[in-house]
Amino acid sequence: MKHNLLRNTTFILLAIGLFSCKKNNDEPAPAATVTTLAGNGIEGWADGNAATAQFNRPIKIAVDGQGNIFISDRKKYCIRRIAPDGTVTTIAGGSQGTADGTGASAQFMIPGSIVADKQGNLYVGDGSRVRKITPDGTVTTLAGSSTAGSTDGTGTAAQFRSVGSMAMNSVGVLYVVDHDIPDIRPKIRKISPSSEVTTFIDSTILFGITEIVVNRDDNLLAVFLSFFSDATIRKIAPSKNITQFAKIPSPDGMAIGPHDELYFTATTNERNTNFCKVYKVGSNSKYVPIAGGELGFADGDGAAAKFLLPNGLAVDAGGKIYVADTDNNRIRKITMH
Repeated sequence: MKHNLLRNTTFILLAIGLFSCKKNNDEPAPAATVTTLAGNGIEGWADGNAATAQFNRPIKIAVDGQGNIFISDRKKYCIRRIAPDGTVTTIAGGSQGTADGTGASAQFMIPGSIVADKQGNLYVGDGSRVRKITPDGTVTTLAGSSTAGSTDGTGTAAQFRSVGSMAMNSVGVLYVVDHDIPDIRPKIRKISPSSEVTTFIDSTILFGITEIVVNRDDNLLAVFLSFFSDATIRKIAPSKNITQFAKIPSPDGMAIGPHDELYFTATTNERNTNFCKVYKVGSNSKYVPIAGGELGFADGDGAAAKFLLPNGLAVDAGGKIYVADTDNNRIRKITMH
């Protein structure tokens, strides 16, 4: 119910924003080609090769330094991996619950945002918890518990209302958007490598913060929603100094590339003329579409490609972009030219 409230609120904000969004593509869109990395489009749960694997609402995505792609498969309560050779496996989960454990013995309630660290560990936002998955598939609760709240503390003594977007800096500090439902005044919480949870930014803005990423200077880029205009990305330094970075349509996912370039997905854009695009924020802080247009499914170049609720994004060291195409039950790859 809590997550439905947040999702419905986001749709209301998107609808309102459509009346005031302006064209923002002052520079030409870069050339890009969209292909299907894995998934046959059938809603299900099947491991195997990329062409026959099945997903059930893949929602968020991460990539590690070895080229493995990790996916939060929302309706199957599990975390999937796509190896560099295209083989899809389930590394943890498969049933709904809160149990820690290894592989299929672990459970997830509502797996969402996913982050990979330099040691090959994964961090998954799971309702009011942040879970950790080691390379051997062992799942533990890093922070939070079944009791929702806003208490700072260490490990399971800390409380979260509802874990949203997450991002990690260069020294292993994990930042977490904590949606303070029912007030919907999100905070940004910080989890140290020793699992100490503190409040980094306490938003006083109604509907406040949605997506966050960390750039190569360890600054946070955070999306602040607005009722009557595009969303605003603000840069938050480790000192908490906040400056404006860019204005964009309300995003569903966001990722930083190897050269600090910023990408985001959005299911609606200016004046409701197109849907389901992937955008790049250019050097002038203006956004331009790089792929997608009409609702549907199609591989192809630029606007000829089609997505159906593109959500989470990840970018590898070579600049390839991976998209959780949620309602197509596929993982898509975008290659820039």
